[in-house]
Amino acid sequence: LPDPTCQGSLLDGNTMLFCNPATGSKGKWDGAARCKLTLRRSQDDGHTWDAGLMLNEGPAGYSDLARNADGSVLCLFEYGEEVYRERIAVAIIAAEWAQ
Repeated sequence: LPDPTCQGSLLDGNTMLFCNPATGSKGKWDGAARCKLTLRRSQDDGHTWDAGLMLNEGPAGYSDLARNADGSVLCLFEYGEEVYRERIAVAIIAAEWAQ
């Protein structure tokens, strides 16, 4: 999985979920290193991952995942227009997608 040296998040269960800025750029912030925050699924214990669901195309940073009682998934993450740490948002992902 591509990663720009940034904290990601993993939610384990029947379907594993992994979220991170899905770029391969490494090193200091260059305007493109932490972008394309993507939530991916694996149904074989992390051996393979789908293309995922992009939650934010622009700058994005740290994320955290949690599952609601109804099966939906919450993703708390940093994002911005110029840099990844301007704002914090919560995305709600439908249970049907996250299973």
